[in-house]
Amino acid sequence: GQTVIPSGKYEIIEESTTVTKLIIHDITPEDESPIQIKVKNSLGQTEATVQLKALETPRIEPQLTDQQVTLSDTLTLKTN
Repeated sequence: GQTVIPSGKYEIIEESTTVTKLIIHDITPEDESPIQIKVKNSLGQTEATVQLKALETPRIEPQLTDQQVTLSDTLTLKTN
């Protein structure tokens, strides 16, 4: 894996001596990956892995238009 370096995309905030936050801005599908977190102090170290899943909001493209359908026929509408 790669070490996260603070940038416009990644923000690391140390809230206290025991709490640190990783904020990832503007998530895209390319960001989907396992994220491994490693922490250590004078008493030891530990690590965990979490899976980042980028969810997309549903949308309808192109704009749907009014349709006329004969009774008993099938109407298919496509969404992305």
